[in-house]
Amino acid sequence: VESNVEQITTTTQHRFVLPNADAGVIDIQIDPNMIRGREGTGTIHHIAFSVGSSAEQLQMRQTLIDAGMQVSDVEDRNYFTSVRTRTPGGILIEISATDEHAFTVDEPIDGLGENLCLPPHLEHRRSEIESKLPSLL
Repeated sequence: VESNVEQITTTTQHRFVLPNADAGVIDIQIDPNMIRGREGTGTIHHIAFSVGSSAEQLQMRQTLIDAGMQVSDVEDRNYFTSVRTRTPGGILIEISATDEHAFTVDEPIDGLGENLCLPPHLEHRRSEIESKLPSLL
């Protein structure tokens, strides 16, 4: 897959480096004896990578499958499509493509941020979500 992310791989470690980024290094350690992590303070729930197109997303998905990973189907998340897998330690890795979606699916670009837009699967929780947001005025 063509991208600006450099991948350095050994038999036990995958390193992804994003050039010119302050925190642009992610190491994934492969150790079948590693204890699986638990969610809580100080742990990572998931890491999301963005790719430029759905075609790149499908290529990344196939690369993960070819590497023996269990990978989700492409899921429509309203504002983007998503492919997910887990590291051996349990961290969720998400590969997102926004080229055909993005935030203009439910409001025009010149009105972004004027209203609280929710994806359809969260609309039934609108009152609850709005009650927890701080006032910006």
